[in-house]
Amino acid sequence: MAARMVWTRALPMIVASTTLLGSAIATADEGGAPVEPVILVYEAPENAGCPSSSAFSDSIRSYTTKWTQAPAGMRARTIRVRLEPNGTEDASLTARLVVEDVDGRVSARKLQGPSCAYVAQALAVMVAGVIDPLAAGMPESTSPVGMASAEQSNETGPDVPLPSRVEPERPRRAPSSRPRPRASRTVRTSAELRMEASSAVLSETLPVLAAMFEVELGAASAPNEEGGWRPSAAIGIRQSFAHEIALRGGEVEFVWTAANLRLCPVRVGLFANRLELTPCGEANVGTLRERAKDFADPRGTSMLWADFGASMSARLALGRVFYLATSMLVTMPTTRRPFELKSGVPVSQPPALGVLVGAGVGLHF
Repeated sequence: MAARMVWTRALPMIVASTTLLGSAIATADEGGAPVEPVILVYEAPENAGCPSSSAFSDSIRSYTTKWTQAPAGMRARTIRVRLEPNGTEDASLTARLVVEDVDGRVSARKLQGPSCAYVAQALAVMVAGVIDPLAAGMPESTSPVGMASAEQSNETGPDVPLPSRVEPERPRRAPSSRPRPRASRTVRTSAELRMEASSAVLSETLPVLAAMFEVELGAASAPNEEGGWRPSAAIGIRQSFAHEIALRGGEVEFVWTAANLRLCPVRVGLFANRLELTPCGEANVGTLRERAKDFADPRGTSMLWADFGASMSARLALGRVFYLATSMLVTMPTTRRPFELKSGVPVSQPPALGVLVGAGVGLHF
């Protein structure tokens, strides 16, 4: 009877001891690693489909059991999880994960997801990786947020958007060795009409009306292709207005007519080809006629005219068709015979070097 009473009193103690022993065994992993006390702080909005604090803790334990909630007042690593709605029409949320070590170092990450349950599940994986980098079979180098490494940053990391699903990495194609196609080239024609003033014909300025037709080879079809080897050739005519030089006893009238040839090796385009600069070589071949008036024995003569020089022209596009044109030609006359009256009075003589400037309008067609 006495032995039975002793056994009855000892049985509860044996059961309690066995329970405590089982709990200690259950909180250790298979290798006998110690369990880390962690201060886990979980904050989530109500009525947003978020798991409770206990459900979130159970989700972490499904990946690792190497942790336990630290008792109040104990110094331990603190892991704070906070979920906040984005305030949009959908159910998306923003989550912040902050890990503070016992020595005060802080690491933080922020991520977004389409729903609270989805974000909470991702956070559970991340927290498990922070506590145990080998949780759920994950190697340390692929820890979800990389906070368990020895080097930790005090800066808040960038937003990490959560993918709807993990896609397998596709093999990248090797870059093609074929050259990129160049912009096609075309032939462009244009016509211009200009008013000019020349100091290369007479000793006074001579007003001139000029017309020109141009063919450009290799014009750029791409609107932003600027400059390059774009040769062009142009032919035209220059016709002066009658210009009178007054002398004592009468006046002398001069008229200049010349065919114009212009060759341009390059054309430089600026501002997406809205402005074009073209250096050229030019030649004018024609006649210069003079006729005396109001003299006792008025006469008229003419002579062959030729000059050669270099020019620079500029075009400003007004659209796809019309443009403004300006040009300046520095030229040297090959014939400089002076004009004189029968009495020997000098009238005019071409200069050794003259300048012709002009401005007008043109069109492409």
